[in-house]
Amino acid sequence: METSNLTTSCGFMTTYEIIACIFSLLSVIFSCYSIYCAKKKKNTERIYNDLFKNYIIERIPCAYKDFEKPEDKASQKNFEEVIRDFRRSILAVEFINKKFYKEIDDLLIQIDEKIVVMNNRTENFGKLREDLYSIICELYKKVNKFFG
Repeated sequence: METSNLTTSCGFMTTYEIIACIFSLLSVIFSCYSIYCAKKKKNTERIYNDLFKNYIIERIPCAYKDFEKPEDKASQKNFEEVIRDFRRSILAVEFINKKFYKEIDDLLIQIDEKIVVMNNRTENFGKLREDLYSIICELYKKVNKFFG
């Protein structure tokens, strides 16, 4: 009895055909997963650019740099406004990732509280500013971990 290259005489697929079908199916699954990952990365980048980039790259560093003296009430008020605006801008993140939002919001609250304390105390201003710097660094680590 003679069999063809594609099927056996009974009409079933050969071992090679089964392996080829499995690899084809795996290829389709991998392609779909790749598309999903690319879309997820694009959405993450969009969220970062829309909600975080301006504050992380420009506004917070500038506000921190300007707030060098305890008697400089204008820069202190500006720093508080930057933090308040940042908190407002990331509200949408709560619906995307509640845990990440809570971590970032808690750090922003700590920063705001530290600024208020620094405004009311002129003694140990350097130490308080170092503490503020540490909190800001923690904020940057959390953002970098999430978006990095």
